[in-house]
Amino acid sequence: MASYIGQKRIESYSDRGDRIAVVYKNGSTETFKKELFEEIKTSSPIDANSLQDKRVFPIVKMILELMLDWDIKIEDFEYILSKTRQSVEEGLVKANEKLWGNKIHDRKFSDVDKVLKLNQNDNQGTKTGN
Repeated sequence: MASYIGQKRIESYSDRGDRIAVVYKNGSTETFKKELFEEIKTSSPIDANSLQDKRVFPIVKMILELMLDWDIKIEDFEYILSKTRQSVEEGLVKANEKLWGNKIHDRKFSDVDKVLKLNQNDNQGTKTGN
């Protein structure tokens, strides 16, 4: 029986400890945490919105259970979301600075060109799932 992740048909998959390595029929590959793989694998193709729902709803459920366990005040909910968003954005800024080797206000078009050329060279001869 065929299996899919979103619109992509799975050719094969293998267990790699806490991750599952997937090879799609089109030759592209992707890895997932086991729990996520089991959550999003379907027996027929699904659209991008349905796939996103399958990925996100378990996390929403865990967040709600955590807030219930910690007996969070309802009025603190927006504050928690704001602090979470801020933390993620700060992490992204730090990751980008580490990746680029400089802060965003120091970047030049030549930096962008260098990264794009490097990325192009790294991807030659490889297939990706995206």
